[in-house]
Amino acid sequence: MNMTVSSILDAVREGWNFVWPPCFLLLVLLVLARILAPLSLRDFGSYLGRLLQLQKRLIAILRLYGLGKFVGIIEAFGILFLLYVVHQVVPAVGDAIPGQLTYTPSVMWVRTVDHESLACALASLPGASIDTLEGEVSIRKKAIQAKLGGARAEDFFSSDWWQRKNGDTVLAFNICKALMLYAVVVAVIEVVRKRKVLRSVGVLFLVLLGLILLAAYLLGEQVYEHEQEDFALLSDARVMADVDGFSCENIPTAQADQIRRTLWRAERDSEVEPGWRLEVVDYYFTWLRRKLSPQQVPQEQSQVYLAGYSPGILSDTPRLKQLIADTDRVWRTQIPKESQQDIARTIQHLLNLGYVLPLMITDDKQLTGSLLRSSSTDATFRFFASATDVLAPLRFSLPDPTSEQKSLCPSRYFAEVEKLEASDLQTVGHINPFTDLRDLLVVTEKLTCLPQTLGPNQPLVLGYRLARIE
Repeated sequence: MNMTVSSILDAVREGWNFVWPPCFLLLVLLVLARILAPLSLRDFGSYLGRLLQLQKRLIAILRLYGLGKFVGIIEAFGILFLLYVVHQVVPAVGDAIPGQLTYTPSVMWVRTVDHESLACALASLPGASIDTLEGEVSIRKKAIQAKLGGARAEDFFSSDWWQRKNGDTVLAFNICKALMLYAVVVAVIEVVRKRKVLRSVGVLFLVLLGLILLAAYLLGEQVYEHEQEDFALLSDARVMADVDGFSCENIPTAQADQIRRTLWRAERDSEVEPGWRLEVVDYYFTWLRRKLSPQQVPQEQSQVYLAGYSPGILSDTPRLKQLIADTDRVWRTQIPKESQQDIARTIQHLLNLGYVLPLMITDDKQLTGSLLRSSSTDATFRFFASATDVLAPLRFSLPDPTSEQKSLCPSRYFAEVEKLEASDLQTVGHINPFTDLRDLLVVTEKLTCLPQTLGPNQPLVLGYRLARIE
């Protein structure tokens, strides 16, 4: 008996969930038509009245032939078909209209959640990266749900609820876009048929303003719910780690170091890349632009050769002494636990190895591959151009640091080396390396010390290696 009552309640609930959304949409469509095109709606009502008269004649004919008992079934089928069409077509039209929210997973992760939980999740899922973490968690969660049973699994995992809520918000956003298009079409019909230009345009402006504000609110809700889904996914990952007997306290050192490097690089990229964006034009027209635009004629390229470069400013000059003193002062604020003697020894060792101190480059946002011009007057290097503007292809590697490079980092830090692979560098376009790039230097290596624990400590850039373009 309990099973029968439960089945009936589930059937009623599913039926209601199917009926009320399209009924509400029909009501909204009718209200918008009444506001934007009252005269055209009145004509449409008259047309429906004639159709009802025709329907009565058809029903009478069916009863004449003994088919009256099928009238109710036909009417019910027609109503359900109308509701189904409204329920499917309106969101589909909205989804086809440009304007979709897209995310950059790595940026969203490092901006949203704490790094300790993120590192634990990456370590507990072999093969997962920061860009594929969401999919890996979902796959593993489904396997555990199949093992535990769906009803019981709901008590363990919390991300499913946020996924459904975010899906409902995306659906509402698509419906809002479809209503904007519907409002414009209805207003145009009223203008064409009844010549009510001022009234239709004025009311259309107010309706679109309200729908735009609603769409903006739904966009904010999507971002918020996506962030909450990330938190819930990390919570689910912790539960899965407990089920698998994985301890976040016993992550192998090599794996922990690799994860830290990954998170630091993602955090560095997040400074220049948005976590989410609203794609409007590119969503549909990028492919058309590539297919329809004329093919560009391949431009000439020249091979670029790099030669070793030893900075000529390593003599005992007042300017060099000032740069060393400034570097010493900056580093003492970043690593206050290091003694002044150790910092001075590290600076001198870097200079002896041919590294350029960060303060010797006037632009402190240099990345590996940047082009510099040396200034002999003040013992510094000035930014000339980004590597992406001049050189291609750009490939970078993270080789294992040498023991000497590791020794340069203070305690509780580990070394990271980023190198420019210069074996097949070419110039972009018609740039001639022998004339246009004369006396320029390329940053070929960046030596950074990263903290062993994720916390308030910041990465410490020790220096750069340079090469001369030949």
